[in-house]
Amino acid sequence: MHQGRLEAHLESDRPGGSPRDQRDERNQWDERNQPNGAAAAFETSDLGATFSGTTFTPMASESLPAGKYTITGSVGLSAEDTQTTTLFQEQCELADGDTQDLNTWTGETNYPAFGIDTDSGGLSFGIALTTTATTTVSLSCGDVFTSGATGSFATEATSAEISAVQVNSLTATTSTPG
Repeated sequence: MHQGRLEAHLESDRPGGSPRDQRDERNQWDERNQPNGAAAAFETSDLGATFSGTTFTPMASESLPAGKYTITGSVGLSAEDTQTTTLFQEQCELADGDTQDLNTWTGETNYPAFGIDTDSGGLSFGIALTTTATTTVSLSCGDVFTSGATGSFATEATSAEISAVQVNSLTATTSTPG
């Protein structure tokens, strides 16, 4: 019924031409204006985990079918020490094995008079990925450097999230700073 009203509207607005010509024109408009964006979206989040040492520990992961994707990730981080002031450097990466984005968080806990000190921060990631088979994208973190810790130092990913949007095409661009 709605389509009939649309055809009548088109016929009254366009003098001449057959209703078939007008339908063909409408169909061409419909084809040109179809969405050409995301084919699918995937998201996972986790409360994170405690990690230590230089071996990267997975915080979250997402399995993706073959396709082209823009993928973003984020991780909230926390470090604490109950005995000393500790300088630290943590690294986290969003990767599928071949493609990765690696970021670093550097901080310091200052041992206070009340017995515990924390430092918190966050990192964001982004990669473009083309895969011909199912692949797993993971967000992992490791403790790269610690100075001054006395055995009570702990780092934790307080949250971790991965979002992947499947797209029809990817175009590489480069930019020159400055």
